[in-house]
Amino acid sequence: MEWRAHRHHEAAFTLTELIIVIITLAVLAAILGPRFAEAGTEASKAQLQSELALIDNQLELFRADHAGRYPHEVPAAMFLDPDIYDGWGVLVGSRYLLTTPRNPYLGGTILSEGSRENALETSSEHSWLFDRDMQSPYFGSIFAVGFDQFADTLAHESETEGH
Repeated sequence: MEWRAHRHHEAAFTLTELIIVIITLAVLAAILGPRFAEAGTEASKAQLQSELALIDNQLELFRADHAGRYPHEVPAAMFLDPDIYDGWGVLVGSRYLLTTPRNPYLGGTILSEGSRENALETSSEHSWLFDRDMQSPYFGSIFAVGFDQFADTLAHESETEGH
């Protein structure tokens, strides 16, 4: 009887093949990773622009209903009162806004008084700011904290550009 050495060839990858696959995946991740992150940032900006447009439209509707006055000029509106719909007053739950607007960048809903410059600071506990300074070129505007709608830039983007 003849004894033969039988080698069993099992299906397996060699170390070289595994290294090539890992390197290929790493290169793909390096190329595609920033694009996915950028897509998320662009979606946040688009959602913020949409929210701001809706809010601006509803502010104009309020003004049309109240002889051109802004909500803070109508005491019954309870606008900027933090206890009434997080500062939104009668704009929420009436014919203007169905729910309290949520800032998709920060996740909050609180509206308070502030300016465009204040909106670019993300250290605030507020998510939206209403400019009621009659000397301001932005009087009557609402700003999303963390977003510069004129430059279409989120706060973290302008921080990284400055470094």
